[in-house]
Amino acid sequence: MIMDIQFHELLQKIVREAHHTELPTALEEKMIMDLSIQLEQRLEDSIANALTPEQNMAYQQLLEAEHTQTQVLEFLHTHIPNIKKRFEETIAQFRQDYLTTVQR
Repeated sequence: MIMDIQFHELLQKIVREAHHTELPTALEEKMIMDLSIQLEQRLEDSIANALTPEQNMAYQQLLEAEHTQTQVLEFLHTHIPNIKKRFEETIAQFRQDYLTTVQR
């Protein structure tokens, strides 16, 4: 998996906010990679919940056929008009859940 720079920076910000201290670079990077898997799953779940079963099948076919990111995004924007808001809400909830878990 190749992590987008903005995605990495977002997760790095969440990790640093949660831990209030500078972590060793290797540990921070491991945490970011682990969180990226979890966040990607939440985003995928959000997509799946917004699509009909037929749209989900078409979406999976797009992914399996390795279409470009632009093609996948066009599909998502066509079938989930509020996708940006949905992603923002999913990311905000993920952040809150992580911060709550770490602060226990």
